[in-house]
Amino acid sequence: MNPSNQIERLESAMLAFLVPLRMGEGFQSAKFDVVCSAIKELNMDWKQQSVIPKAAAILFIDALAAMISSSHLYPPQTSYIQEKSDVLHNLIRTFCE
Repeated sequence: MNPSNQIERLESAMLAFLVPLRMGEGFQSAKFDVVCSAIKELNMDWKQQSVIPKAAAILFIDALAAMISSSHLYPPQTSYIQEKSDVLHNLIRTFCE
């Protein structure tokens, strides 16, 4: 897949997950799973690269910050969402190694 198409797919997945989370519509596990899958696929395709596109890095930074800050919108799920942000963080860290 073309790198720009891959980034567009990642961005689309991130927006589909993060916008509802930020808007107080809840943590949507299925959309989170799509984000994780997109990162895993990119990791497989790009693991031999010495750099990652700036657009991907920006998406990663935004996603982590959004999950932590939005977790407080959901008091009963705050810990759960923060645990899921750790999962995302580990995927991103693996991707960037």
